Amino acid sequence: MAPPSLRTARLWLTPPQAQQAGHIGYWLGAPYRGQGYMREATEAVLRYGFEDLALQRIHTACFAANAASARVLEGAGLQPEGCRRRAFRKGDTFHDLLLFGALREQWLAEPR
Repeated sequence: MAPPSLRTARLWLTPPQAQQAGHIGYWLGAPYRGQGYMREATEAVLRYGFEDLALQRIHTACFAANAASARVLEGAGLQPEGCRRRAFRKGDTFHDLLLFGALREQWLAEPR
């Protein structure tokens, strides 16, 4: 049996490339939660997107019931942008999604 995954964080570019935008997605294995790993990974992905790829905007979403994920996103410098009600179905349950985004000039201007 494979050991539990530590973490994964990804940046998807929003087509068309001219939009200069990306979407962050992540997942963290349960044994590693609450230790700051995902905030560190999210900041690294944001830095790569803004500094190396010169993206203008990076956005993401999390379940409204996932307060820990919302804290990760805000701690990494993403700003709350709204809520999409009943936007995601998981099994037989529909979940609200909290929307977050960061703009290049604002994120780079914030002290890290």
